[in-house]
Amino acid sequence: SNGMERNFTYPHAWRYRDYVISSFNKDKPYDQFVREQLAGDLLTDEEAPGTDRIERSTATGFLALGPKILNERDKETFRMEMVDEQIDATSRAVLGLTVSCARCHDHKFDPIAMSDYYALAGIFTSTRTLYGTSGGGGNRQASELMPLGEESEELEARRKAHQKKRATSQTRLGQVTKQVQNLKRQSGKNPKGKKAGAAKRMEEMQEEMADLRKRVSTLRKNAPPRPAYAMGVAEADSPSDCAIRLRGDPKKRGPEVARGYLQVVHVAEAPAVPESASGRRELATWMTSEDNPLAARVMVNRIWHHLFGTGIVRTVDNFGKMGEAPVHPELLDHLALRFL
Repeated sequence: SNGMERNFTYPHAWRYRDYVISSFNKDKPYDQFVREQLAGDLLTDEEAPGTDRIERSTATGFLALGPKILNERDKETFRMEMVDEQIDATSRAVLGLTVSCARCHDHKFDPIAMSDYYALAGIFTSTRTLYGTSGGGGNRQASELMPLGEESEELEARRKAHQKKRATSQTRLGQVTKQVQNLKRQSGKNPKGKKAGAAKRMEEMQEEMADLRKRVSTLRKNAPPRPAYAMGVAEADSPSDCAIRLRGDPKKRGPEVARGYLQVVHVAEAPAVPESASGRRELATWMTSEDNPLAARVMVNRIWHHLFGTGIVRTVDNFGKMGEAPVHPELLDHLALRFL
């Protein structure tokens, strides 16, 4: 569930859980596993062998499952908080770095600049997050879900068109019902000449009200089939770079930062982020490159921690200055190379 002040459930979270279990059971290559979770909706069959489009899209639930301040009124504040959670989860999980500490200022301990944080933030602000909690009940930030399957777009279009028809009819029914009630209240006050006209108008409106009730009932009974849904992400309509938020305040904007990666983790020939895309595919490639010194070490350390109860680096989520040094760095390097 969402957690935080408005703890809405995530009834479609099981699809991501099943994806993770399936990936381990298949012994899926770890670099592919990470790429699918960050950019599965953008990958081809050749880039993610052994998976289909539905599985790859479901993998991006990783970016949609985090806690959100659903009762937040301001959309920009909500968006930047959600992006911060995505940066934090991604950087800790894959790189063992606390990149979110650079949201309001340069990182106090690790060589991560504030501009690096917003280079990553631009990638996630250029992404639509589909987590699927409905409005009401204190949720001011409702969201759609991601439809799945080859016919999903057609089914989703039919569903939305049907919802629009039903909403239009229900709105009109409410208006007519209110007008009928007003006419009834006024009928006793009208002189005889006006009463005849009001009665005719009343009869017409009651006929329309009966027709609208039948239409709403028919639409309710004949709703088109829905596609299967999952939590996940998709590309924004207009990807763009993100401006630095001064002291982390969403309303106080500084200069824009080109979308990109952490400068301290140098990857030779890292792919540039295209103007027309979010950059999630390129971020996933940079993170899982053999030139990236962190991803393999972080994962083998997690496996060691799982098997023996304590990692070679005890702080499994933090390989930075405030984390603990590896008790046996040569063993960690050896395992990372074998893992690659």
